Amino acid sequence: MAIFTIIAFYNEGNQYLLKMVLAKVHILPTNKTPEFHLNPEGIITVKGRGMAGNSSEVPEQMMNWIDEYLRHPAEITFVTIEFEYLNSFSTGILVSILKKFLINSFARCVR
Repeated sequence: MAIFTIIAFYNEGNQYLLKMVLAKVHILPTNKTPEFHLNPEGIITVKGRGMAGNSSEVPEQMMNWIDEYLRHPAEITFVTIEFEYLNSFSTGILVSILKKFLINSFARCVR
């Protein structure tokens, strides 16, 4: 799964330029992990079951995507979280994700 989409275009000086754009990501749920919809336009949805038992079950791509998104976030970000079950390990992952957003929004306010 790619985190970026590469867009190629020519500018006014006929120079060939490449632009990397954060891609929309959809990670399907499993019996133990939730579904993720990650949209660079500021819409993030996590829903399903959070019963992961170790870090290998946590989608690393999702964490990488969030890190890249927070470098240049949308003006407003909507995060929707819907869990039918959440164990302590998954709660820790969720808290670390929410902390990333919180730290980023404080950093933006201070600038």
